[in-house]
Amino acid sequence: MENFALITDSASDLTKEIVNDLDIKCIGLVCNFQGREIEEDFGKTLPYKDFYDAVRNGAQPTTAQINTYRFREEFEAYVKQGISILYISLSSALSGTCNGAMIARNELLEEYPDADITVVDSSAASMGEGLLVYKAALLRKEGKTKDEVANWVEENKNRFCSFFTVDDLNHLKRGGRVSATAAAVGSLLNIKPVLYINDLGQLIPSNKARGIDSNIKMNYIGSVVGSHTGAGTIALFFMGKQKEPLI
Repeated sequence: MENFALITDSASDLTKEIVNDLDIKCIGLVCNFQGREIEEDFGKTLPYKDFYDAVRNGAQPTTAQINTYRFREEFEAYVKQGISILYISLSSALSGTCNGAMIARNELLEEYPDADITVVDSSAASMGEGLLVYKAALLRKEGKTKDEVANWVEENKNRFCSFFTVDDLNHLKRGGRVSATAAAVGSLLNIKPVLYINDLGQLIPSNKARGIDSNIKMNYIGSVVGSHTGAGTIALFFMGKQKEPLI
Protein backbone atom coordinates (compact mmCIF):
# COMPACT_ATOMS: atom_id res chain seq x y z
CA MET A 1 0.00 0.00 0.00
CA GLU A 2 1.30 3.45 -0.92
CA ASN A 3 2.20 5.55 2.10
CA PHE A 4 0.86 9.08 1.62
CA ALA A 5 -0.17 11.86 3.98
CA LEU A 6 -3.81 12.94 3.93
CA ILE A 7 -4.09 16.54 5.15
CA THR A 8 -7.01 18.89 5.63
CA ASP A 9 -7.73 22.08 7.59
CA SER A 10 -9.83 22.69 10.66
CA ALA A 11 -12.67 24.23 8.64
CA SER A 12 -13.58 20.61 7.82
CA ASP A 13 -15.00 20.34 11.39
CA LEU A 14 -14.02 16.68 11.66
CA THR A 15 -14.03 15.21 15.16
CA LYS A 16 -10.75 14.57 16.93
CA GLU A 17 -11.68 10.87 17.07
CA ILE A 18 -12.09 10.58 13.27
CA VAL A 19 -8.85 12.47 12.64
CA ASN A 20 -6.93 10.22 15.03
CA ASP A 21 -8.54 6.93 13.98
CA LEU A 22 -7.98 7.54 10.27
CA ASP A 23 -4.55 9.23 10.57
CA ILE A 24 -5.61 12.55 9.04
CA LYS A 25 -3.41 15.60 9.57
CA CYS A 26 -5.58 18.63 10.41
CA ILE A 27 -4.04 22.13 10.24
CA GLY A 28 -5.82 24.77 12.32
CA LEU A 29 -7.15 27.98 10.84
CA VAL A 30 -7.00 31.06 13.04
CA CYS A 31 -9.81 32.62 15.07
CA ASN A 32 -9.21 36.13 16.43
CA PHE A 33 -11.24 36.07 19.61
CA GLN A 34 -11.35 38.66 22.40
CA GLY A 35 -7.83 39.90 21.70
CA ARG A 36 -6.36 36.42 21.28
CA GLU A 37 -5.15 34.73 18.09
CA ILE A 38 -6.17 31.08 18.40
CA GLU A 39 -5.32 28.21 16.04
CA GLU A 40 -8.25 25.80 16.04
CA ASP A 41 -7.45 22.62 17.96
CA PHE A 42 -10.74 20.75 18.39
CA GLY A 43 -11.93 23.09 21.14
CA LYS A 44 -8.97 22.49 23.46
CA THR A 45 -7.71 26.10 23.68
CA LEU A 46 -11.12 27.66 23.06
CA PRO A 47 -13.95 25.35 24.22
CA TYR A 48 -16.94 25.38 21.88
CA LYS A 49 -19.38 26.29 24.68
CA ASP A 50 -17.27 29.27 25.77
CA PHE A 51 -17.00 30.46 22.16
CA TYR A 52 -20.72 30.28 21.38
CA ASP A 53 -21.74 31.73 24.76
CA ALA A 54 -19.53 34.74 23.97
CA VAL A 55 -21.00 35.07 20.47
CA ARG A 56 -24.53 35.03 21.92
CA ASN A 57 -23.44 37.82 24.25
CA GLY A 58 -22.21 40.04 21.42
CA ALA A 59 -18.63 38.90 20.71
CA GLN A 60 -17.62 39.42 17.07
CA PRO A 61 -14.69 37.10 16.30
CA THR A 62 -12.83 37.31 13.01
CA THR A 63 -10.84 34.66 11.18
CA ALA A 64 -7.59 34.26 9.26
CA GLN A 65 -6.51 31.71 6.70
CA ILE A 66 -3.53 29.39 7.06
CA ASN A 67 -0.60 31.32 5.63
CA THR A 68 1.93 30.02 3.12
CA TYR A 69 4.70 29.75 5.73
CA ARG A 70 2.68 27.33 7.85
CA PHE A 71 1.78 25.24 4.82
CA ARG A 72 5.45 25.09 3.85
CA GLU A 73 6.36 23.87 7.32
CA GLU A 74 3.69 21.19 7.35
CA PHE A 75 4.32 19.98 3.79
CA GLU A 76 8.11 20.06 4.01
CA ALA A 77 8.14 17.70 6.99
CA TYR A 78 6.61 15.00 4.76
CA VAL A 79 8.61 15.94 1.66
CA LYS A 80 11.90 15.43 3.53
CA GLN A 81 10.77 11.89 4.35
CA GLY A 82 9.84 11.17 0.75
CA ILE A 83 6.14 10.92 1.63
CA SER A 84 3.53 11.99 -0.94
CA ILE A 85 0.90 14.52 0.15
CA LEU A 86 -2.80 14.96 -0.62
CA TYR A 87 -4.25 18.13 0.88
CA ILE A 88 -8.02 18.70 0.65
CA SER A 89 -8.84 22.34 1.36
CA LEU A 90 -11.65 24.63 2.41
CA SER A 91 -13.50 26.07 -0.61
CA SER A 92 -11.41 28.64 -2.48
CA ALA A 93 -14.61 30.66 -3.01
CA LEU A 94 -14.85 31.21 0.75
CA SER A 95 -11.19 31.57 1.79
CA GLY A 96 -7.68 32.15 0.47
CA THR A 97 -6.48 29.03 2.31
CA CYS A 98 -6.40 26.85 -0.81
CA ASN A 99 -4.35 29.46 -2.66
CA GLY A 100 -1.88 29.62 0.23
CA ALA A 101 -1.42 25.86 -0.01
CA MET A 102 -0.83 26.08 -3.77
CA ILE A 103 1.84 28.77 -3.32
CA ALA A 104 3.58 26.64 -0.69
CA ARG A 105 3.40 23.62 -3.00
CA ASN A 106 4.94 25.51 -5.90
CA GLU A 107 7.72 26.92 -3.73
CA LEU A 108 8.58 23.47 -2.40
CA LEU A 109 8.65 21.96 -5.90
CA GLU A 110 11.32 24.50 -6.84
CA GLU A 111 13.45 23.30 -3.93
CA TYR A 112 12.44 19.62 -4.09
CA PRO A 113 11.66 18.81 -7.76
CA ASP A 114 10.78 15.20 -6.90
CA ALA A 115 8.23 16.13 -4.24
CA ASP A 116 4.72 14.75 -4.78
CA ILE A 117 2.14 17.24 -3.48
CA THR A 118 -1.48 17.38 -4.65
CA VAL A 119 -3.85 20.16 -3.53
CA VAL A 120 -7.58 19.65 -4.09
CA ASP A 121 -10.16 22.41 -3.58
CA SER A 122 -13.10 20.72 -1.83
CA SER A 123 -15.53 23.45 -2.99
CA ALA A 124 -17.11 22.96 0.44
CA ALA A 125 -16.83 23.96 4.09
CA SER A 126 -17.47 22.52 7.54
CA MET A 127 -18.55 18.87 7.46
CA GLY A 128 -19.23 19.17 3.72
CA GLU A 129 -15.46 19.39 3.38
CA GLY A 130 -15.05 16.95 6.27
CA LEU A 131 -17.24 14.28 4.72
CA LEU A 132 -15.16 14.44 1.55
CA VAL A 133 -11.95 14.02 3.58
CA TYR A 134 -13.53 11.17 5.56
CA LYS A 135 -14.39 9.30 2.34
CA ALA A 136 -10.86 9.93 1.05
CA ALA A 137 -9.42 8.46 4.26
CA LEU A 138 -11.56 5.34 3.88
CA LEU A 139 -10.34 4.89 0.31
CA ARG A 140 -6.73 5.18 1.50
CA LYS A 141 -7.49 2.59 4.17
CA GLU A 142 -8.76 0.26 1.42
CA GLY A 143 -5.34 0.55 -0.25
CA LYS A 144 -6.02 3.14 -2.95
CA THR A 145 -3.03 5.17 -4.10
CA LYS A 146 -2.76 8.93 -3.61
CA ASP A 147 -3.55 9.59 -7.27
CA GLU A 148 -6.54 7.23 -7.18
CA VAL A 149 -7.92 8.98 -4.09
CA ALA A 150 -7.26 12.46 -5.51
CA ASN A 151 -8.98 11.55 -8.78
CA TRP A 152 -11.98 10.13 -6.91
CA VAL A 153 -12.26 13.31 -4.84
CA GLU A 154 -12.15 15.54 -7.95
CA GLU A 155 -14.71 13.39 -9.74
CA ASN A 156 -17.14 13.17 -6.81
CA LYS A 157 -16.76 16.39 -4.81
CA ASN A 158 -19.77 17.99 -6.47
CA ARG A 159 -21.95 15.19 -5.13
CA PHE A 160 -21.38 16.27 -1.53
CA CYS A 161 -24.30 18.44 -0.48
CA SER A 162 -24.22 21.17 2.19
CA PHE A 163 -27.40 22.81 3.51
CA PHE A 164 -27.64 25.04 6.56
CA THR A 165 -29.66 27.73 8.24
CA VAL A 166 -28.47 30.43 10.66
CA ASP A 167 -30.13 32.21 13.55
CA ASP A 168 -28.57 35.61 12.83
CA LEU A 169 -27.73 36.79 9.30
CA ASN A 170 -25.52 39.61 10.58
CA HIS A 171 -22.59 37.22 11.10
CA LEU A 172 -22.70 36.24 7.41
CA LYS A 173 -23.04 39.92 6.45
CA ARG A 174 -20.03 40.86 8.58
CA GLY A 175 -17.90 38.24 6.81
CA GLY A 176 -19.12 39.32 3.36
CA ARG A 177 -21.07 36.10 2.76
CA VAL A 178 -24.46 37.84 2.27
CA SER A 179 -25.33 41.40 1.32
CA ALA A 180 -26.24 44.05 3.89
CA THR A 181 -29.69 44.33 2.28
CA ALA A 182 -30.37 40.59 2.53
CA ALA A 183 -29.26 40.57 6.17
CA ALA A 184 -31.41 43.60 7.06
CA VAL A 185 -34.55 42.26 5.36
CA GLY A 186 -34.06 38.78 6.77
CA SER A 187 -33.58 40.10 10.30
CA LEU A 188 -36.54 42.51 10.03
CA LEU A 189 -38.91 39.78 8.83
CA ASN A 190 -37.38 37.14 11.11
CA ILE A 191 -36.57 35.00 8.05
CA LYS A 192 -34.27 32.03 8.60
CA PRO A 193 -33.16 31.15 5.05
CA VAL A 194 -31.85 27.76 4.03
CA LEU A 195 -28.55 28.15 2.17
CA TYR A 196 -26.41 25.67 0.29
CA ILE A 197 -22.93 25.56 -1.20
CA ASN A 198 -22.97 25.31 -4.99
CA ASP A 199 -20.53 23.61 -7.38
CA LEU A 200 -18.27 26.68 -7.24
CA GLY A 201 -18.11 26.54 -3.46
CA GLN A 202 -20.25 29.68 -3.01
CA LEU A 203 -23.12 30.25 -0.55
CA ILE A 204 -26.49 30.34 -2.33
CA PRO A 205 -30.05 30.76 -0.90
CA SER A 206 -32.32 27.74 -1.34
CA ASN A 207 -35.78 26.63 -0.30
CA LYS A 208 -35.29 22.95 -1.07
CA ALA A 209 -34.89 20.00 1.29
CA ARG A 210 -33.75 16.43 0.74
CA GLY A 211 -33.99 13.19 2.71
CA ILE A 212 -31.07 11.28 4.24
CA ASP A 213 -30.43 7.75 5.57
CA SER A 214 -29.87 6.97 9.28
CA ASN A 215 -26.01 6.78 9.26
CA ILE A 216 -25.50 10.15 10.97
CA LYS A 217 -22.38 11.70 12.53
CA MET A 218 -22.73 14.85 14.63
CA ASN A 219 -20.17 17.43 15.73
CA TYR A 220 -19.84 21.08 16.76
CA ILE A 221 -19.20 23.69 14.09
CA GLY A 222 -15.72 25.01 14.89
CA SER A 223 -14.82 28.56 15.87
CA VAL A 224 -13.62 29.60 12.40
CA VAL A 225 -16.78 28.58 10.53
CA GLY A 226 -18.84 29.61 13.56
CA SER A 227 -17.36 33.11 13.41
CA HIS A 228 -19.19 33.55 10.11
CA THR A 229 -22.42 31.68 10.91
CA GLY A 230 -22.95 32.62 14.56
CA ALA A 231 -24.66 30.65 17.32
CA GLY A 232 -27.77 28.60 16.59
CA THR A 233 -26.62 27.38 13.17
CA ILE A 234 -27.87 23.99 12.01
CA ALA A 235 -26.19 22.30 9.03
CA LEU A 236 -26.77 19.08 7.11
CA PHE A 237 -24.17 17.39 4.90
CA PHE A 238 -24.64 14.29 2.77
CA MET A 239 -23.59 12.62 -0.46
CA GLY A 240 -26.15 12.74 -3.25
CA LYS A 241 -26.31 12.62 -7.04
CA GLN A 242 -25.33 16.28 -7.39
CA LYS A 243 -24.47 19.21 -5.14
CA GLU A 244 -26.94 21.85 -6.32
CA PRO A 245 -30.70 21.32 -5.67
CA LEU A 246 -32.98 20.89 -8.66
CA ILE A 247 -35.05 24.00 -9.36
